[in-house]
Amino acid sequence: MNTVLNWKKGALSCRYKLMENGNCIGFLKGRSFGQSAEGEVFGNRYGFNTYGIFRKETEILDGKDGAVIGKIKFDCWMPKAQIKLGDKTYFWKFKNIWETRWEIYDETATQISFCGHSMKGKAVSADTEEVLNLAGLFISNFYWEMSGVFIALIAPMTFMI
Repeated sequence: MNTVLNWKKGALSCRYKLMENGNCIGFLKGRSFGQSAEGEVFGNRYGFNTYGIFRKETEILDGKDGAVIGKIKFDCWMPKAQIKLGDKTYFWKFKNIWETRWEIYDETATQISFCGHSMKGKAVSADTEEVLNLAGLFISNFYWEMSGVFIALIAPMTFMI
């Protein structure tokens, strides 16, 4: 059975609201360009703590006791990531150049398909761990912010030439 989750946030907000069938079922909240975020899905809380400069990694924490339940490793050259939850490994990647479609998959099949942008979208998932939905949105937000930084740095230089 597939689950469809929707998200939305305001233009200046750092908090995503997660919904299923129009009902609020959780959130993902961080700070712009921050190193940490917290989220909740169906009453279960999770934390995301990012560290590193060129080799960014994020620990996924259980919100109850703070135990590390997984890790996200970001590719510093391409918008790709690897998610490790327990003994399972998943992969995250954008599916188009506009960064409006992305997926989380493992060696057998796509687990979650996402579409949208930084203000709203949806995720369609198979029977997967709920934290994967948060991780997929967390990773995409990370890359959207990095794209914004890149544009902010490069755009002024084009006018100087």
